[in-house]
Amino acid sequence: MALALVDELPISKIDQPKIFNIASNGLSSHTHGFFKYLCKFIPHVPRWALKKYIKTDNQWVLDPFCGSGTTLVESALFGCNAIGVDFDPLSNLIARAKSTPLKKNQIAELKSRLSDLIIYIEKCRHVDKNLIPPISNFDLWFSRKASDDLVKIKQGINRFKEESSDSSLIDFLNLCFASIIKRVSNADSQSPKPYVSRKIKKIPGDAIDLFKKVALANLEKLENFSSAVVPSKSFVMRGDARSVDDLVRRKRLVQYVDLAVTSPPYINAFDYVRSLRLENLWLDLLAPDELAQHNQEQIGTEKITFDPSFISSMREYSNLYQAFHKIAEKDRRRAYVVMKYFYDMRSNLISVKNILKPKGVYCIVVGNSRIRDVEIPTYQYLIQIAENVGFKLDSLFGYVIKNPYLRIPRKGRGGLIKVDWVISLRKTN
Repeated sequence: MALALVDELPISKIDQPKIFNIASNGLSSHTHGFFKYLCKFIPHVPRWALKKYIKTDNQWVLDPFCGSGTTLVESALFGCNAIGVDFDPLSNLIARAKSTPLKKNQIAELKSRLSDLIIYIEKCRHVDKNLIPPISNFDLWFSRKASDDLVKIKQGINRFKEESSDSSLIDFLNLCFASIIKRVSNADSQSPKPYVSRKIKKIPGDAIDLFKKVALANLEKLENFSSAVVPSKSFVMRGDARSVDDLVRRKRLVQYVDLAVTSPPYINAFDYVRSLRLENLWLDLLAPDELAQHNQEQIGTEKITFDPSFISSMREYSNLYQAFHKIAEKDRRRAYVVMKYFYDMRSNLISVKNILKPKGVYCIVVGNSRIRDVEIPTYQYLIQIAENVGFKLDSLFGYVIKNPYLRIPRKGRGGLIKVDWVISLRKTN
């Protein structure tokens, strides 16, 4: 396959299947670098899709797996209305904070109040122990100093809430708080999944100092983003990507969207619930007893029940069905995980098709996997399913992954993903 070095993806017709090596520029520009979110896709893809498929003002873009809000940020910079949906409350917070531009008076208020907040935190001597989240093995994860300092920051943000009712400013502060939690914990800094290394002793950062630096740096980025956006609307909602059409219409936002751009979870790639557990608990977005059920709700989860009905409903996809049986010979549970993933993605494809305008386009970024030594060409299976439910392939290409999170081997359970594939699907009616 051809390998082409580019700064941006070409808008002209792409010879298939071409793989691009995209220069790593602008990955953290504007608000993209607010939070170290695992497996987020590069802004070049939604930027390419917007330029290629959005032709007039006031058109609408949907991201049914919005994660940290990359599509929403690029839509705001492009001047396109956007809707982001994600099942995780922390992802909702991050996406809102990153994609919501502030007016000049809001920037001025945030600057003034942030200075007061930092002074309050630095001088604070009282620690409200009731604000410590009920995390199991808490002392394993956090030192006494880190815990006390995080509580002081939380107290400061609560004090800010009492003095300001501006939810956008509160979202910004909570995002800055969330972005330092793992850095000041004992959790390994290199792993996307939180665990305490027994081999390498981590020296956690100072929470108050980090919060101050992160907040000031992010404020500058947010100010630059706010001055660069073209006026448009942006909405972020918590919901299920398998029924996103119902969710959007119930909220009465819009009847149809012109374009959908997303990067869904990969098969058995990362456990988002586990990865974001500490942040969700510290911000009181989830309770400990909600985590297990929350995990079962995500697409790609390994927390599944053995239900033969969804297996039989996928019989028409012969290649996928054969791969399922090959994996099942070695690992029945993981075979079900694979089939459930494609079953759920079919539901998502149908739901997005239902809310797309005629001839609308759905762009999906996904990587292939290797499960129990069986190759899973995910993009090929998704194309087959999409064509079966009412799409036709408009464009297909790949790009080399440079994100180190995606280079971590997964002990033979998912394979080492080296290329992301971009599938551009056009609704046929």
